[in-house]
Amino acid sequence: MIEESDSMRADASPGPILIVGGYGSVGRRIAEFLLAANREQEVVLAGRSIDRARAAAAVLGTRCLPRRLDVADARATREAFEAASAVVMTTEAHLQRTARIAIDAGIPLVSIAASLEKLRSLAELDEEARAKRGLIVNDVGLAPGLMNAMAHDLLAKIDPPRRLELILRLSAFGDHGREAVRWTLERAGEAGGLQSLSIPTPHGGNQGILVDFVDREDFPSCEHVTSYL
Repeated sequence: MIEESDSMRADASPGPILIVGGYGSVGRRIAEFLLAANREQEVVLAGRSIDRARAAAAVLGTRCLPRRLDVADARATREAFEAASAVVMTTEAHLQRTARIAIDAGIPLVSIAASLEKLRSLAELDEEARAKRGLIVNDVGLAPGLMNAMAHDLLAKIDPPRRLELILRLSAFGDHGREAVRWTLERAGEAGGLQSLSIPTPHGGNQGILVDFVDREDFPSCEHVTSYL
């Protein structure tokens, strides 16, 4: 799926990067990074609350623009995407449909989705994205993302690997934003309580919330793959 899209070629016209959920905790950090990395870059903070978008944009400066966008509205989403050079999705809402809109619009989309169901829904678009020279990027965060890469590197040194337990310590890298807290509480509710770990964590705990943020199919050599918060 990761191929050069038409919108990423050297002759492509530059445009603003649209961050859906841009005024949230993660969205603001992404915006800050993009603005600092390129002094010519404009960033659009989009979300359902125009007031929150305006407030966040006012803090980040004149190259940061607010926009009201509800991705439940396919037409409005298409219009917003067509005005951007790239899209960053910090929410999992209507993810597959918004990814398909990005493919049709010929712009790259980056998703920080962590739910296994959502990740698989993006994978289902692989053939369509290749056919239309689209670009969808996921697994770009700490988990899934960096944690997966570290696990693959570790498993390559173990023969034969049998069990893989991935444990993400909550708030290990800053505070959770509203969307992240909601996601965590929903996953905790689905898990039905704490489970015992096979080995204690470095901080002494031996219990975790079983959450699927890693696709077991990514680790075919392992008999057991579990992930916890």
